[in-house]
Amino acid sequence: MTSRYYVGLHTVLLTSLLIGCGPTEPVRVPVQGQVTVDGQIAEGGVVRFEPIGEERGQRRASTMVSIIDGKYQVKTGGGLREGRYRVEVEVQRKTGRKITKRVFDDVAEVDETALVSSPLHAGKDSPLEYTAESAANLQFDIDVPAQ
Repeated sequence: MTSRYYVGLHTVLLTSLLIGCGPTEPVRVPVQGQVTVDGQIAEGGVVRFEPIGEERGQRRASTMVSIIDGKYQVKTGGGLREGRYRVEVEVQRKTGRKITKRVFDDVAEVDETALVSSPLHAGKDSPLEYTAESAANLQFDIDVPAQ
């Protein structure tokens, strides 16, 4: 009776250890900040984080978030995986005019916007970089020049 007890106990412990040794999810790092153009709060637009220097293993994905009233936020759940990123910023301003735009199968009237930030900072040649680290400062403010 005692030997069956120990065999059962060993089986439970071994199973627990093996389950605990499975693959772990990559660390996700939140980041947030304020976006300005020549020191002035950005009305709206987008911030993209593009991975730099991919290493072996799982590839990191690009992340894009909206700028709303000068602020952006990448939350933990969809956060950046640890590593280096090129930061691309497009700041838009409403022109005051309406335009007709196709949205899926419908046509809608929307506010026209114009790029007010530097085109250099909006693409693959952007000089801005951010390193996502779990122990790092999670505040990353961005100031880009105007066009």
